[in-house]
This record gives sequence, structure tokens and C-alpha cells, in this order.
Amino acid sequence: MFAGRLHRQRGVNVLLTAWREVHRRFPEASLAVVRVGPEADALRSPARSGGPSGHTVTFSRHSTRASDALAAADVVVLPPRWEGLSLVLLEAMAARACIVATDVDGAGEAPGSGTTLVAPGEVKGLADAAIGRLADAEGRAAAGRAARTAAVTEFDVRETRDRVRRLYVRMLRAGR
Repeated sequence: MFAGRLHRQRGVNVLLTAWREVHRRFPEASLAVVRVGPEADALRSPARSGGPSGHTVTFSRHSTRASDALAAADVVVLPPRWEGLSLVLLEAMAARACIVATDVDGAGEAPGSGTTLVAPGEVKGLADAAIGRLADAEGRAAAGRAARTAAVTEFDVRETRDRVRRLYVRMLRAGR
């Protein structure tokens, strides 16, 4: 599953190309692409969505309950070329999703999340990581648990607020 804005930055075209290999290995698998954006029409074309197996890729405008969709996915794939800390990454972590993401700024901000990181733009790396996760149900479950734990402990809004407050206090004391 992919959730996010359909734009070159998000690397969905890389995912769709990688999907051909994933689908070859797991013919029963399907890819859900949730959201819209400036490249939606071009990405929906059969040539971009896997050629003959394009029917295994579905596009939807939005999900009323993103957390339900993320939790239901076997693997959430986030292939951006560049990005800060992705809200979808945090939502997927909170939903106990097994995540494959590109190693861009922000993705590494999720320590202990169980996220598999691959180089941006690497079709083979993305396909191999997704295939590896799909082949390992126990590993997916463990990654989902690790993701949830990291989301709760590292990204809890109260903890984040307290960290920022402590930082400001240290900065103010250092400036005296």
C-alpha cells in the first residue's frame, strides 16, 4: 500500500515499476495507491501501473479511515525521492504497519521502528525489500509491533512537547 500525494517527489513511479517484480513473485498480491495529485492520471495508465498486471494496482482518492487502511496493509511502502519526517510514516507506525521506505531525511528519524530502508530511486532495492517483507509474516508482525512501540514512545505529542521545553530551558540558561 502507498498513501500520499501523487507527485514526482513521492516516487510512486518507482514503486509502480518495482511492483512488476513484486507481483511476479506474489501474483495474488495487489497494490493500493491511496490519494490524488498532479501525476494521478499519468500514474494510472496501464503502462505505468504494471502493464498486463496493471489490474493488480488500484487507485483511490482518499481513505476515510487512513489508520484502518494502513493497519490492514501487509506492507506500507513509502518511496519518496526527498522528504522530511512523513506524517504517513508516523501514521503507519501508530497503526502497527510493516514499513518499507526510502532512506531520506525523516525516515531515519524513526528509531526502532522496524522500518526497512532502501536507497531513493532504487527500483530493485524497493522490490527486494517489499518481497522480503511479504515473504516473512512473522517478521512483518514484529516490525509492526516495533513501529507501534516507537510511535508511542518516540513521537508521543506530550513527550515531544516536554523535549522541546527542556531544550528551550537549556538554551535560555546557556544564553545567560
